[in-house]
Amino acid sequence: MNEEQKIDKITKQIPALKKVPREDRLKVMNRVRKNPVLWAVVVSLFALWLYLFWDEMLALSSVDNPHRMLSAKWIFFQFKKIFWPALVPIMVIAGVISVLKVYIVKRIVKKEYPDNTV
Repeated sequence: MNEEQKIDKITKQIPALKKVPREDRLKVMNRVRKNPVLWAVVVSLFALWLYLFWDEMLALSSVDNPHRMLSAKWIFFQFKKIFWPALVPIMVIAGVISVLKVYIVKRIVKKEYPDNTV
């Protein structure tokens, strides 16, 4: 994916970037990725996830298939077993991170490009 395609994709995902000149959009996104608030939230959410679900995750590591076959019933049971301690928290963490990235982009755009409409 070349730079122009990256810019188009990012602009479709975050419409607030339309106020930023095209050549500065990747720079704004790089600033968002390096933002300490974003990294503090990521680390704290993963730490909270590990704190709350550590025992369940350790129990999942000792899963054994007694018949050594992949039946549909066994696969469904394993999916059901990891749904709450693993999949749902990861979905919530990903949602919070994406909302926070959009908020930080809007804050940067509002601060540095207040009336610039491109």
